[in-house]
Amino acid sequence: MRQAKFEVKNRKIGANTFYVRALPPLQGLKLYGDLQKAITAALKGGLTSDGGTEDMKEALLGAQINIGAILAQLGESFNGEVLAQFSERLLDAEYVSVKIKGEEEAIMLTEDVINELFTGKLVELLKLEKFIVEVNFGDFFALIPNLSGVREMLVSK
Repeated sequence: MRQAKFEVKNRKIGANTFYVRALPPLQGLKLYGDLQKAITAALKGGLTSDGGTEDMKEALLGAQINIGAILAQLGESFNGEVLAQFSERLLDAEYVSVKIKGEEEAIMLTEDVINELFTGKLVELLKLEKFIVEVNFGDFFALIPNLSGVREMLVSK
């Protein structure tokens, strides 16, 4: 049986170096689909032409993009419970390890290690999660086009 080779990427965040290996494809697709669903729901919430239409193309062509509504919907889509669920899925110790400053060896990123490293440092935790998303879905952010680019694309058609 042929064994797959998995590239491990690393990044220093704060004082520690984190090592991330991509999720298996089917597990990654499930996570990607859930992330996409949450983000596109937020985008749709901020795209209306006059408040009375839900036609995204019409809303984009009408340039009525309500950033406040998008941010508010993102807040609803990513409430605390949802953020914790995505975090648990992203911070899988089978795929994420850390070399703590001053230590010789990298260790698995277990829940205890997460608590030790990130208590009071949620911004660093979010940076790690962003890195994990980059490793697993390198083109994830490129696939969510900026709103002006979508508008220009629709106008040109």
